[in-house]
Amino acid sequence: MGTACHLTGSIAASHVHKWLRAWYGADVPEAIDLDVVRQMLPTTPYGKGVREIRPPVQFNDDAFEGMLARDPGDPEVWGIAYNGTVSPQRQRFTIAHELGHFILHRDRQQRFNCDKESVYSGHETMRLIEREADDFASNLLMPGDRLREWISNGRIDLHVLSAIAKRFQVSFGAVHLLHQVHLAARHPGLLGQRLREVRMAQQQRRQDAGAHPTHRRSARAVTRHARRRRERRAGVGRHRDVCCDLVSGGGTLHEAA
Repeated sequence: MGTACHLTGSIAASHVHKWLRAWYGADVPEAIDLDVVRQMLPTTPYGKGVREIRPPVQFNDDAFEGMLARDPGDPEVWGIAYNGTVSPQRQRFTIAHELGHFILHRDRQQRFNCDKESVYSGHETMRLIEREADDFASNLLMPGDRLREWISNGRIDLHVLSAIAKRFQVSFGAVHLLHQVHLAARHPGLLGQRLREVRMAQQQRRQDAGAHPTHRRSARAVTRHARRRRERRAGVGRHRDVCCDLVSGGGTLHEAA
């Protein structure tokens, strides 16, 4: 499948960009067309043994992020589902993330359920592969050479990063985080400084709002958290049902009543 032991998300994204340049025969659009990536991948070394990745479909569930699954009736077909209730930028990142699972991890399992709990609270192996898929998505949607080109000739501020986010069609938070990673790579110790600044800013906001950092969660927040846990449990069965639906030919999947 081409998933060598040293293959990382950034390296995989770099190869995909090279194949995209050959696909277009010219410059790749600033905002990567993920539908082109989806159609192209089965024709590349990363798509060995796969005939088709079906068009992504929506599955609207608050606890759901995305899913990659193999068609149980046809092992050469895979499908992607995403949460259609979030912003278009978040949808793009989720689809790119699932394509990362396709390239990096599909030899490990036949289905990847990327709900919020597994992404942020899963066991270490799960968190690792989620970070790898995020790394692929970030580097696919925001290639480092273009990011460096756009920020190399001027002062970087929120307006500049916001303009870059619009050109890439990603969220401001995504391009800001990647920019910090590039800075930290060039300047050791800077990432720790940035994190300290973020923590201090968060603490100041809490103080300005009159909330102590160790203040207990309100009853409303506790109730909301409990409700979301129940929704996640109820969604497990629905997520299983989606696996067959998302590889069966498209459409929009809505939360079951």
